[in-house]
Amino acid sequence: MPKGKFLSDTFEQLGELAKSTVKESVKSVVGSFSPLNLLEFATRPSGSLSHLVEEKIKKPETSNLSTPLDFNSLSETYKKQDEKKEEEIKRRLHQQFHQRWKSEEASLYREKRRQQEEKQKEAQIQIQKQKEKETRSYEQNLPEPQGKKRRSIFTPKKIAQQNRAEVRPASGKH
Repeated sequence: MPKGKFLSDTFEQLGELAKSTVKESVKSVVGSFSPLNLLEFATRPSGSLSHLVEEKIKKPETSNLSTPLDFNSLSETYKKQDEKKEEEIKRRLHQQFHQRWKSEEASLYREKRRQQEEKQKEAQIQIQKQKEKETRSYEQNLPEPQGKKRRSIFTPKKIAQQNRAEVRPASGKH
């Protein structure tokens, strides 16, 4: 068997299948929307239509292949299932409500605490400004330092005596 034989056969088969499918679909569309079929249906006697409707109605009655349903037990089982689902949904909603309530309460607590801290900081800043203001006013009211005062203008200033270098008698050159 040559290598490319299998693939080329499958592609040929797919191509043929596609062509035949397109042709058949065009034929079925043309057949279903044919104006002749529509005219034929419109001109059909009314008795034949009623006969078709009667056949459709009688068909389900004649085919009794299934067991009859007990609607009461079905409704009870569905009701129980619905009640379980309702309880589960109520429980989830209750949990979500409490989680959201707790988170909101925690955020409100944090907000109040932040506001209190801001007020305390502002109060501390005000107290510090007041203290600085008091110290400035106290420093301004103090008299300037005068230093030592002379007793009278007639007394001479004391001048530091200059000490001369000390001379020792036997400290000369040898």
